Amino acid sequence: MAPRIITARSIGLTFRTNQLARMGRERSVVGHYSGANTIRARHLREGLERVRSFHRHHQSTNRWAGIGYHYLIPDSGEILCCRPVAAKGAQVLRDNGGRTGVNVPGAGADGRRGARHGRSTGSSTARTRRRCRTSTGRRWI
Repeated sequence: MAPRIITARSIGLTFRTNQLARMGRERSVVGHYSGANTIRARHLREGLERVRSFHRHHQSTNRWAGIGYHYLIPDSGEILCCRPVAAKGAQVLRDNGGRTGVNVPGAGADGRRGARHGRSTGSSTARTRRRCRTSTGRRWI
């Protein structure tokens, strides 16, 4: 079964569009585990909480356009679209052009993730990007 995909717009994320830079041609996908079990996202509700929390933090503390990750995947396997896919993210220090960022919050004590992560992270990037675009004409969320 394909994972459920949830758009940034439906989550209620808004970005400072004047701070978004074009990502350019896709070169790679960067996986990011964001800390300990205290910020783990075991299911969709917690995943949405993490997206909103990261978004607020990245805007207020880091002074970015918004959340730096393009996608976030909770243990339950949904794909949460975060940063516009056409915009450069914030995954690799000084080298974010062409890199799509996928955040998987927390890590288990044994370093293993939920059973559905493999299916979600193995999904077609192109298919996921198409589903996360909007009809703004700019192909940004």
